[in-house]
Amino acid sequence: MSPAPDKPPLSPLAALLAIPESAKLLQRRARELAQPPEPVAPQRLEPYVRFWLGRQEEYGVPYCIVDEVLMVEHVARVPCAPPAFSGVINRRGQMLPVLALARLFGLEPGPAPDAGTATGASKIGIVVVSAAGLTIGLHVDEPIDIDTYPLDTLGPPPPTHGKLPPAYVTGLLKRRITLLDMDRILSDLSPEERHE
Repeated sequence: MSPAPDKPPLSPLAALLAIPESAKLLQRRARELAQPPEPVAPQRLEPYVRFWLGRQEEYGVPYCIVDEVLMVEHVARVPCAPPAFSGVINRRGQMLPVLALARLFGLEPGPAPDAGTATGASKIGIVVVSAAGLTIGLHVDEPIDIDTYPLDTLGPPPPTHGKLPPAYVTGLLKRRITLLDMDRILSDLSPEERHE
C-alpha cells in the first residue's frame, strides 16, 4: 500500500480564516471598509488681494471690497492734506483720494509715493476699495495677486508693530500675510481724512 498523498499547505489567508475569531475580525473589517466614505463638506474659500507695504510687510484685503487694481504714473499731491494721504488720482474723470497705508501704519517706507513719472519710470500700485461708505485708493508698494484661503485657516491677529491697531486686523494668513479690516480703518478716518 502506498502512503496517502500529503495535503497542500494552506495559504496564509486560508489559515487565518480557519481560526473562528480571526474570520469574524476579518469579516467585520471588510464590512467597515466597504462602507462609502462620509461626505466631506467642501471648504469655503475666501478670495483676497495681496500686496506689499513698506519694505517687508505683506498685507491683504477681502476681494469683495476691491473695485480694481491700478498702476498709475503719478499721484497728485494735495496741499494741506492729512499725512496719511498720498494725494489724488484721476479715475475715469473722477478724483479719487489715495490713502498711504504704510504711513498710516507707521511702517518703514518702500518706494516714494510719487516715484512714478510720465517718462515711464516705475508705476505706483493703487488698490481701489469700497468700504465704510467710501471709495478710496490704497497706495501699495507692490500689488501681488489674488489668492484664496479657507476660513478655518485665518489665524489670530499678530502682535502689533508701528501704529497698526489690533482692531484694524482681521487675522493672519499663512503666518505672514496681515488681512486688513478696511471697514474699520476707513470708519476711523477723521472727516478731513475722509474728504467729506
